[in-house]
Amino acid sequence: SNKDVMNGNKQRTLELLWRIFTVCYLPKHLSPVVQLNDEILILTENLSKFNCRSIEKQLFTTDINLLQKQQIEYTPFIQLLIKWAQLVCAHYKFWLYDLQESFIDGRAFLYIISYYLPSLCDYSRDIKHLTTLATCQTRDEHIQFNLELGQQQQQLISTYERNVKSNFRLLEECIKQFGTFSSDLIKYEYY
Repeated sequence: SNKDVMNGNKQRTLELLWRIFTVCYLPKHLSPVVQLNDEILILTENLSKFNCRSIEKQLFTTDINLLQKQQIEYTPFIQLLIKWAQLVCAHYKFWLYDLQESFIDGRAFLYIISYYLPSLCDYSRDIKHLTTLATCQTRDEHIQFNLELGQQQQQLISTYERNVKSNFRLLEECIKQFGTFSSDLIKYEYY
């Protein structure tokens, strides 16, 4: 509610900002829907040429709403944008569920950059793939992983955290090279 935002509730404020961003900014500043559809077709064709598993093939026909862990209504444009990101990430065997949890370790952003600008971000050399999200792609796997992780050494936890931080540092460096965003907007505050 508006009282939550006025009282400084971070989650509600971020939700409001996200809605403003997706409704007002994205449609005006990204490629027209026709071009986005064309790119989705190209990505689908490229992915189908690879020896892809059945899970990637599901992306050709599966609607994003069926994959989400929380049911959120997205505009048709945002659904296309998610579909595009899913198809790019599928080239790297990374299953993208939503715009929140799937981007939490920085790899989804880096896969997109690596796909379109491999000279800027090399998939095998630059990206740290071993993160907590990398080891579990379903909720059940995540719960089991956290139980196992709690029993393991602190060193393993530190490795995962270092890799996530490294991914976000790399992401920050890549975005700085684009030159289209203020460096204050892209600072990752937890490293």
